[in-house]
Amino acid sequence: MKIVILCLFWLLWYLAFATRTIVAPFMPLVEEAFAINHAAAGKLFLFSAVGGTVALGFSGRLSLVMGYKRLIACGFIIATAALMGLYWADSYVLFAVMLFLLGLGGGFYLPCAVPIITSVFDRTHWGRAIAFHETAAGFSILSIPFLAALALGYMPWRSVFMVLCGVFALVTVLFWLLSPDITVRRSKSADLKVILKRRDFWLLAGLWISCGMASMGIYNIVPLFLVDEKGLAVEVANQYFGLSRIGGFAGQIGIGFFLDRYDTKKILLLLTLFSGLAGIGLALAQGTALLVLMMLLQATFCVVFFPVGLVAIAKLTTPDERSAFTGTLMAISGVIGIGITPWILGGIADAWSFQAGILALAVFNLLVCIPGLRLPRL
Repeated sequence: MKIVILCLFWLLWYLAFATRTIVAPFMPLVEEAFAINHAAAGKLFLFSAVGGTVALGFSGRLSLVMGYKRLIACGFIIATAALMGLYWADSYVLFAVMLFLLGLGGGFYLPCAVPIITSVFDRTHWGRAIAFHETAAGFSILSIPFLAALALGYMPWRSVFMVLCGVFALVTVLFWLLSPDITVRRSKSADLKVILKRRDFWLLAGLWISCGMASMGIYNIVPLFLVDEKGLAVEVANQYFGLSRIGGFAGQIGIGFFLDRYDTKKILLLLTLFSGLAGIGLALAQGTALLVLMMLLQATFCVVFFPVGLVAIAKLTTPDERSAFTGTLMAISGVIGIGITPWILGGIADAWSFQAGILALAVFNLLVCIPGLRLPRL
């Protein structure tokens, strides 16, 4: 039964994470549809990130009132409605509003899911359980570009949102019928003020923000980078885009075996360091083969960071504060990594190039490892 529950939550996380990944493969077409520049296109991700940040920021308090299961279901209902709205949105403003709601609906999931998963599995199995669960995010990053390229051969890009709308509705019903629930206990340690005073919170947040910028920040502009600066067709760009995400998915599967054996802090720092080095390689790469290789390495290291980060959160917190700690951390990192970063990279591309923005971000990945050394042993 535990395996069934874990697989169910894997599917839920795949769809919740798809709220962050589904728009990027269509961004060149979105630019064309609304006649906007790179900065305006990147700004769309800010609306989604703000929605996710609002959800993450309030998930701790709302879970005390609604419970984890009800809050996840509510979020999926909001996301379903937003996907339908994206299909009908005929203006930039309305499209942005729907992305805000989509981010809001998807943002409630993870802070509620982690406490349920860690209650179902013993502490000795957290590493493998959370790492397997996190492969859903890696598989979303991997599969969405391929599915987008495939879908464009059969339907208009907006129709993909309606198909997803049906999938979300079906899975929401399945979740409600099969998912367990746990009692959320009130605790002073779940207070936001308490969390924000913790040094380990900010040290982990620095690393998380850095890899969030390197992961979703770059993910959201790669299709534009490949189409506009490398001259690839949208379908070909999405194929290379998807191919470069294979390493992250495979790495998330394998990292669970290391998490239960080696120090989590060392793994976090090494992944952040290598993400920065690969980012420099991506910015400087010449030729399609080397470019795809650097995309593969960069995406692998920064994506694998997140299951390790979730295990770090589980080890740093008690069950009562885990949801609030996770939600607050992801709220801060989400708006910066997912929302502001593509906007900034788009603005840099309008002024100079995507290459310059990627290089600057990679250097930041390297620098943030220095304060990360002060994290406690995990």
